[in-house]
Amino acid sequence: MKRLLATTATLASIAACAGIALAPAASAVPPKNWHPCSDDFRDATDPQAWDGGRHQPIVSPWGNTGVFCAWDWIDGVGRVGWIDAFQADPSGRPHAMIQVPMSGDTTLWITNPL
Repeated sequence: MKRLLATTATLASIAACAGIALAPAASAVPPKNWHPCSDDFRDATDPQAWDGGRHQPIVSPWGNTGVFCAWDWIDGVGRVGWIDAFQADPSGRPHAMIQVPMSGDTTLWITNPL
């Protein structure tokens, strides 16, 4: 039991640090507008996730369903990329998604199941 609690505490600390390290810098951008974006993701085992197209790979116990993204906007340009994302589990609870930059424009997104 003590080992389980220690492991859980360690994982929670890592997730908290990752969230702080990956948080976007403060700017004059309006507050986040969350939009459904499940169609932009493919399971990391799907070759389409790695073809350099519009789909991004996701590692999640819930596949690519229930994903919501906040977009970065530049006046006169429009949507230029995601700044944050979360995934709702089957019961509707939100879970943070961690970004891992890969080659080119591909970013691996990992859902934190905790």
